[in-house]
Amino acid sequence: MKKNVLMILISVIFIECNYNSNINNSRQSNSNDSVIYIYKKGVIDNIYEKGILKEDKREGTWIRYNKKGFILSEVGYKNGLKEGTEIWYSAADSSISSIGQYRKGKLHNVFISFYSNNIINEYRHYCNGKSDGLQFLYFKNGSIRHIRNYKSGKRDGVQLDFDINGDTINVRKYTDGIKVDAPIAERSE
Repeated sequence: MKKNVLMILISVIFIECNYNSNINNSRQSNSNDSVIYIYKKGVIDNIYEKGILKEDKREGTWIRYNKKGFILSEVGYKNGLKEGTEIWYSAADSSISSIGQYRKGKLHNVFISFYSNNIINEYRHYCNGKSDGLQFLYFKNGSIRHIRNYKSGKRDGVQLDFDINGDTINVRKYTDGIKVDAPIAERSE
């Protein structure tokens, strides 16, 4: 037990000591089935992750941090694939910027993203990685922008578009991803 705690402490110290170095990709681990720290320097500077690898596959909750140590995301893994809830946080104020559900590595169930003012940006439903069901997209003021319906990843049914005041500007119909004729209704301006 003391040996594991010591190895974790050494791993944390290693990360902190090398935090601003030019390492491109490094790993620190204290055993084959234990906590691993990954440090990457690249497009998004100084991001690192913490989680468990089992047989070289991600397992359990993985947490991604920014260079200041604030949590950017949390996601569960099972056998190396995303499983369960994934949450992304705003780097500016740590509020939730998006939340989604995964099953066997694919978006499954609800995905919601938020504007920086905590108003919902989009609400989507997925089934095995494909859009499925009603999708709602909003303006930054919270009024609805689009209502879409999908079936197995393709637009299907009536699609509605609104202006920022909530007035309908388009009503179109799709069948199996193909727009059916002309718009059902379209507002001219």
